[in-house]
Amino acid sequence: MLRALIACVALIFFGCTKKASDRYVSLNGRDQHIVELGSGEPVVVFVSGFGDGLDAFDKLQREVSKVTRTISYDRAGLGNSALMGKDRSLDSLVFELNEILQRDNISGPYILVGHSYGCHISRYFAHVYPENVAGIVLLDPGIEDLDDEIRRMKTAEEIKSYDSLYEFGRDPDWPEGKKREAHYFRSNEALLKRKQVKFSGDIPTTVITAVNMPESTLPFLKGVSQMKIALHKRWKATFPHIKHVLAENSGHYVHHDETTLVVDEIKKVITATRD
Repeated sequence: MLRALIACVALIFFGCTKKASDRYVSLNGRDQHIVELGSGEPVVVFVSGFGDGLDAFDKLQREVSKVTRTISYDRAGLGNSALMGKDRSLDSLVFELNEILQRDNISGPYILVGHSYGCHISRYFAHVYPENVAGIVLLDPGIEDLDDEIRRMKTAEEIKSYDSLYEFGRDPDWPEGKKREAHYFRSNEALLKRKQVKFSGDIPTTVITAVNMPESTLPFLKGVSQMKIALHKRWKATFPHIKHVLAENSGHYVHHDETTLVVDEIKKVITATRD
């Protein structure tokens, strides 16, 4: 009788069929922050760009949650998630994401929506856990071949300035989690090359490229946006099954500048996976 009473009280105060939308998952005793909205399958998982927390997806997640279940999360050391280890390699990042989803009983396969550096993580997740990925949408993705392209196109002096940006261009006020990610940025791009991470023909994939990027005032970064667009087009030529969308009115945060376009493309991938 006492157990039944306790169970009833628990139902009143906490519920048993619906989890709170804003909560924490413990990894090695460290709280990792996630937000869940919506219901249905497949689950859309948002993967933020370099240094960004899950709030970068606020508007987009609200819109997509109208048609299916969605999850966003703060990577370790970012937003409201506690720091994990210093190893911020892609192997660690995708392992942690998979652990968060598994420990919270969020079943796949998932549609991964990555932005910028989050696209590296999304692509590598699909490489390591292909059975857990139903679709991918990449928002103005970083591309590991851009470094080579810059070195091919720029002068020796410009390349020296470019390299110094990586070495000395970090803001001392960055949170520790962001500093740790920055430390691994180049080695993670090298990992994508070494592992020859490709786009599987079994996974519907859409790449959305920001076209309306402001030109950098730094000589060694001038023309980089056009290099990125050309490399995204090369992806399409190499992997014809992927869909490539040019967001003509967007800067780097495509999901902020052209939310409706991004939502529509995510919905198309959702439909493709359901069909």
